This record gives sequence, structure tokens and C-alpha cells, in this order.
Amino acid sequence: MTTVIILSAVAAALSLVTIVTVAMAIRKIKSSGTADNSDKIVSEIKSGNSAIEATVRTYTVTQSGAIEKLTNQFSETAKKDRESANILHDRVLQSVKDQAANNEKRIAEMSDSQRAALAEMKKELKESLEKLGKDTREDMEKVRKENEEQLDRIRGTVDEKLTKTLNERLDSSFKNVSDTLDKLYRNLGELKSLDAAVGDLNKTLNGVKTRGNWGELSLETLLTDILTPDQYERQSSMGRRVKEMVDFAVKMPGSNGSEVYLPIDSKFPIEDFQRMMAAFDAGNMTEYNLCRKEFEKRLKSEAISIRNKYISPPKTTDFALMYLPTESLYAEALRIPGLVEEIQRNQRVIVTGPTNAAALLNSLRIGFRTLRIEKSSAEVFKILSDFRKKFDTFKETIAATGDLLNRARDKLQKAEDSTEKMDKSLRRAEGLDIDSEVQPPMLIGQENTGI
Repeated sequence: MTTVIILSAVAAALSLVTIVTVAMAIRKIKSSGTADNSDKIVSEIKSGNSAIEATVRTYTVTQSGAIEKLTNQFSETAKKDRESANILHDRVLQSVKDQAANNEKRIAEMSDSQRAALAEMKKELKESLEKLGKDTREDMEKVRKENEEQLDRIRGTVDEKLTKTLNERLDSSFKNVSDTLDKLYRNLGELKSLDAAVGDLNKTLNGVKTRGNWGELSLETLLTDILTPDQYERQSSMGRRVKEMVDFAVKMPGSNGSEVYLPIDSKFPIEDFQRMMAAFDAGNMTEYNLCRKEFEKRLKSEAISIRNKYISPPKTTDFALMYLPTESLYAEALRIPGLVEEIQRNQRVIVTGPTNAAALLNSLRIGFRTLRIEKSSAEVFKILSDFRKKFDTFKETIAATGDLLNRARDKLQKAEDSTEKMDKSLRRAEGLDIDSEVQPPMLIGQENTGI
């Protein structure tokens, strides 16, 4: 749009210059009235036309350069530019035609020679304009073709990149979808296996006896992993003459070396829990609250049963443990406000799950180890006391043996001295003459023998 305005302004300026030039020439002709001056004026008009043509050509070159800068724009912009250039060209031609008509009107009043000169100038100007229009159309066609070629190349490059990118993303997406489907199929297979296993487990746990056995097995596994076999009993009467057998009883040291039992009984109220969870999943909060109350009553009833059957001091501790074999059961019991605390306070029964039962048993194991260390310390002290007494006796024996050795050493020294004297006597005897009158020396110990 800016280019069209500029071209219109230039065309108007050129028209104005031409009109002014012709007017000045006519004024000079009227003032002078001579043929020489007419020729001179015609020459000036031609010079003005030549200047106008040069200006138009210069502008055309400038416009061509501007048009070449537009080759990187899109096809619609090039089309609008071409339309604007055509409109400008039409306007220039129309302006020139109007100017020529005005000139013809003014030249009609001139002389024949001036008319002929102006006709020639008109012809040349028309030819120049036609040539200019032809060149402009050729340049515009060339620019259009170059723009189309450039746009085709850009379109091809864009299509190629888009196709490549689209193919890569589609391949990646299909691969991800394929991998996801494979994982989904595998997970479905695992879910089917898990569903079958859960179904088998549900069938297994449908029986009350089976559930009880499973809870006892879970508790026994904990006890086996943490305590030694001599630290607990299975199905124990806890030293009482009664028929009620607790699932497990942990042996704890009592006063005067006696044993005190800690009762642990496993409970698995799965029916109430399942009904409660089913109501919760269905969004039926009324049914959920009813089932929750039934679950609470069941736990309280089991706690009362444990208290009445198994808590019997001094044979047992004054409290017992209720073991819930799954964390979900224990968590639901904790979720009921004040239930666990009430059972512990009123029934002296501590509700436990797998995790905190393991922690409690570990604490007991550490306590047993401490007691063993204390007991072992007493035994070691007794052994050291006996050793001290025996060591004193041994020291006395060593001292007596030392005295005997000292006396034996003294006697041995005396024997060595006597042996030395005998040796000297024998050496002196070897140097003497032996005759019949000389009696041999008596040996030691022969003084009183009469030999």
C-alpha cells in the first residue's frame, strides 16, 4: 500500500512538472512570437521530456530494486504488489493521457510548426511510455516468476520438513502406543493371575476355621522370626488346669525364678470388614456406618472373650494381646475414634497389627537378652569367686613347695660340699705309699659300723 502511494505521488509530481514546463514554453512563445524562439522552446520541452524520461527510468530502476527485495515475501503479498503496480501503471498512463490531452488542447492554439514539434514529442513520449510500460510488465512478470519459484522452493522445503517431522513423531507415537499396549497386555495377564489368586484366597478364607488357621500361621511366623522356640508356647494352657488354650503365650521371667505368660490370641473378623469396605466403595455411607458399628462391636466382644479366658494373674500377665493379621484390619480399628484405647483401658487387651506386634516382640527379645546377660553376670561372678579361693589354695601350695625346694637345695648343697671333701681326700690318697701298717681311711658313715 505504501509503494502505491509513493508511485502515485511520483506520477503526480511528474505530471505537474510536465504541465509547468509546457505552460512556461507556451508563455515564452506568446511573449516572443518568433520561430527561433519556438524551436528553442520545443528543444527545451524535449530536454524536459528527456529529463522526465530519465527520472522515470531512474525511478523504474529504483522500483525494480525495491521489487527485488520483495521476492522473499509470500505469494499473496507479491500478488498485492503486482496489483498495486498495475494500478499505479494505469494511473501513470491515465495521468500522461490527461496531460497529453491538455497539451493537445494547448498546442492546438500554437503554430503548425510548433504543433508538428509537439506531435513528434508526443509520439516519442508515447513510445517511451509504451517501452516503459513494456519493461515494467516484463520486470513484474520476471519478479512474479521468481516469487513463484521461491515460494515453490519454500513450500517444498516446508513440506519436506513437515513430512519428516510428522513421520518421526508418528513413528515415535506408534512405538510408544505399541509399548504401552504390550505393557497393558502383560499387566492384564498379571491382573488375571492376581484375580485368580485372590479368588482362590477368598475361597480359602471363606471358612471360619481356615481364617483362624491363617491368622495363627501369620502370628507364628512373627514369633519364629523374632523369638527362640523356648521363649513361647503354641496352644498353651499357661500352666492352668483349664480347657481354654490360647493361640500363643510368650514366656516371661517372674519372681523367684518362676515364669509368667503373656497371652496372644489371633482374631480375623473379615466378614464385617468386607461388608464395611463394600459399602464404602459403593458410596453408601449409611450402610458403611452400620457395618462400622458392627465391626466395633465384634472387636469389643473378642476383647472381652480374651480377658475372660486368658488373663489370669499371677500365672499370666495382667494384660493380653489381640493380634489382627492384616494391616488393613488394624488400620480400620485405629480409624474408629477411641476404640483401641477403650479396649485397652476396660478389658486390659492391647490391639496389635503385624507391624507393631513385631516391634513389641522385638522389645521383649531385647528384654530377654538383658535378663540373660544379668543372669550370666551372676554366674561369672560366682565362678570368679570360686577361682579366687582355689587360687589362694594354689598359692599356699606353691609357697609350701618353695619351702621344700629350699630345704632340698640346702641338703643338696651340703651333699656337694661332702663330695668335694671326699674328692680332695682321694686325690691326697693317690699320692701316698701304701704299706701294711697304714690303715685305709674310713669312709663317711663307717665310724660306728665296726668294719
